[in-house]
Amino acid sequence: MGSYIKIDRKILEWGWYKDEHTKSLFLHCIIKANWKEGSFRGIVVDRGEFVTSIPSLQEELSLTPNEVRTAIKHLKKTGEITVRAYPKFSVFTVVNYDLYQNEQPQPDHRQVTGNAQPDNSHITDKPHADNGQTTGNAQPVNRQLTAIEEGKEREEGKEEKNVFSGDGGDSIYRRVCAEAERLLGDYWGMEPSRSDTEGVRSRIATVRDGKPAVDMDRLGLLWYAFECSANANARNWNYVQGVLDRLAARGIRTAGEAYRYDAGRDMGNV
Repeated sequence: MGSYIKIDRKILEWGWYKDEHTKSLFLHCIIKANWKEGSFRGIVVDRGEFVTSIPSLQEELSLTPNEVRTAIKHLKKTGEITVRAYPKFSVFTVVNYDLYQNEQPQPDHRQVTGNAQPDNSHITDKPHADNGQTTGNAQPVNRQLTAIEEGKEREEGKEEKNVFSGDGGDSIYRRVCAEAERLLGDYWGMEPSRSDTEGVRSRIATVRDGKPAVDMDRLGLLWYAFECSANANARNWNYVQGVLDRLAARGIRTAGEAYRYDAGRDMGNV
């Protein structure tokens, strides 16, 4: 393990394939990503993630800083990567790393394909927004948690009622807290309350092989939903949940699929 990567031929159909800088960065991310969990300066770096910086990528890819930033923007827009920024470095996540590098054959419908660089007109069909800002109120969050647990019977029926217990629970908790800080800070301009962190936890934490883990597909969709809420100036959990519900109703399970749906709709193909 770890000495090679797999590239599906369907990458030839990928919307960014002819964009040399974006393609180069994406392949670089897959090559650089951890094939098993590690850590860096006390931060957990999961499988499919790696630590880097703009200057490092600039040097490794022989690109200018602006070219690197533009390629990152492209990949974030279409859901191929997410980025967690820290003061002197960033942690890049290849969203579908397990899908790309799984040793078992996978169906094609979730490979990297489709149209690139959609607008910010999103898949929400404008859900009714409660334009009041989020307050960390426990009552609406708890109601949403019930709905999402009922609507997502995933991971082969494994119960997810306590994902912080057992081996690895502390690292998952730290990861959830970090994602909550990034989501609330980047899109809502605020620090997460305890109920906000619980709202993030309930949507991305799962159990895999009997151990707590982060569902990267759910995490990508949550980032997408927060972006939609910010674009609509509806910074509250009701709006976020409305976006997630509409994605689920359309059978959309990754951020990449959501952005490709947006792009197809903008071109009149949906």
